[in-house]
Amino acid sequence: MTNSFGGGSTDRSAVRSSRSNPELEQARPQTAGEEELQLQLALAMSKEEADQEEKRRRSDELRLQMALSQSEQEFK
Repeated sequence: MTNSFGGGSTDRSAVRSSRSNPELEQARPQTAGEEELQLQLALAMSKEEADQEEKRRRSDELRLQMALSQSEQEFK
């Protein structure tokens, strides 16, 4: 196993960890096609999360503007 952060060096602790954790080994992609699907799924989930966060931000901003407008009307 190579460590992408270590310039291609072997990360022995990760190898030992995956051997002692069958769930981790089972989640690891077995083929390049499966890896591609996992990456696409992760990207889609990330995009969905970012879209939801943007909607929340816009909603919060709209409520703030409405509250400011209402406050201005009450002040007049």
